[in-house]
Amino acid sequence: MTRQADISWLKNWFAAEGFTLKAHFAGQFTELYSRFRFKWVRATIHLFNAFWFGFVRSPRLAFANILIVQKP
Repeated sequence: MTRQADISWLKNWFAAEGFTLKAHFAGQFTELYSRFRFKWVRATIHLFNAFWFGFVRSPRLAFANILIVQKP
């Protein structure tokens, strides 16, 4: 849908349109793996992303946020 967004604005827009926010959580923490050539560096970054998604789950600092909304 969108690559970069103001999450606060997006959440407010959904609410104004009658959508219900069901969940908001972190996707991946960073996309830095795409800038490295060495597999071990990319793998380490992927492991950190998996840790963030699985355990920290805070969307505040994450590069990717996931919003689950329900249509009215």
